[in-house]
Amino acid sequence: MKIIRLSKSLYKIIAIILLLLIGFIGGYLYKGLTENKLISSNYKEIVNVEVPKCSYGRCPEYVSMDVDGDPHTESVVIVPVAMTQGAGQLWVVDEGKVIWKSESYMRIGVDRLFEEDTYGFVLVYSKEPNSNKRSEIKYVYENDQFKAEVANY
Repeated sequence: MKIIRLSKSLYKIIAIILLLLIGFIGGYLYKGLTENKLISSNYKEIVNVEVPKCSYGRCPEYVSMDVDGDPHTESVVIVPVAMTQGAGQLWVVDEGKVIWKSESYMRIGVDRLFEEDTYGFVLVYSKEPNSNKRSEIKYVYENDQFKAEVANY
């Protein structure tokens, strides 16, 4: 019987390959053991929640501001609805729920409302295609709803 002698470097390569295989097999088995132990009560079920998505080569733009006077800020989201003219809608999201949506406008944007003891926002848009002329609608939060108070001020 002939004994095969291997060099030290070949032993190292075989040892590394064996350790890698043992690691992959051990990880796979460990995953199977822990996967069944997840407690479903730690996860909130999300049902019927509107989530703005990227479309027309544009993604939603998020602005955080307090628009209703409660202790936490809301997300004001510009949601694209068309590829051209920066067309979109403005959504106000409070605690994961859409509480207000605007109509679709060209070159839509939002500004903060800087008035003492008044909550709301200013919706900025364009009425004419390819125009830099800016139109504004001021929305004030009163009695749990947004009211258009002054247009083009």
